[in-house]
This record gives sequence, structure tokens and C-alpha cells, in this order.
Amino acid sequence: MRAAKTDTVRTAYLEGRSIAALARAHGVSRGAIRTAVAGLLPDHAVTEEDVAVPELPPHPL
Repeated sequence: MRAAKTDTVRTAYLEGRSIAALARAHGVSRGAIRTAVAGLLPDHAVTEEDVAVPELPPHPL
């Protein structure tokens, strides 16, 4: 999503619009909306896992 659209979505979410309604209104997936409002979600907490994703070891053949 473009930054301007993300700001609009975040504002609408804070005003009480649902993720599903926002997705329909903007023609994007609910996942895209969740990504745009991730920091605003009540169960979102920044953890070390949010900072870096470790690489998986090579799979033995």
C-alpha cells in the first residue's frame, strides 16, 4: 500500500472501521490491512522476533 493510503487506513481503523470493511473499501486483502495497522492492533507487541528473522540452517539431503 502507498503511504497516503496507509495513513487513511490507519485513521479509519482508529475510528472503529473493521479490517474486513477497510479491505473491501480499498480493494486489498485483509492481510494488507493488518500489515498497515500492525502497530495499532491490541495484541501486537514488539519483540526480538519482530526485529530480525534468523536464517534456517541448510536442509540435509
